[in-house]
Amino acid sequence: MQRQTASKWLTTLAEDGLIRREKVGRNVVFVNTSLVNDLFGRGLVSG
Repeated sequence: MQRQTASKWLTTLAEDGLIRREKVGRNVVFVNTSLVNDLFGRGLVSG
């Protein structure tokens, strides 16, 4: 899988509300907020 293909799929998931897209500096990070909240407790990451 190429980087461009992965970015397209992840952007689509973010648009559908399944994950969150965050810009960090010059990079874009995709966060699965549901998984993060399940792992570390509710309220640590807002969606």
